[in-house]
Amino acid sequence: MKPFRLPQLLSHTDHIFNYRISRARRTIENAFGILSARWRVLRRTFIGKEATARAIIQACVVLHNYLILNQENVPGER
Repeated sequence: MKPFRLPQLLSHTDHIFNYRISRARRTIENAFGILSARWRVLRRTFIGKEATARAIIQACVVLHNYLILNQENVPGER
């Protein structure tokens, strides 16, 4: 998804859409930053099948959540 262009010509609804998509993008970037701080495999460009990349990311998320639930040290958190 892409935000609408030309903010001076947008309706109120379009401004709200742009704001919400911007917030979602920041949230996703922050989450990926947290994951890549822990899992080195996410720091480099992956060359391979999309399904494999998806499986790697899902595995990192599952492991990350498991470690949080078991109160393991998470980089950047105290």
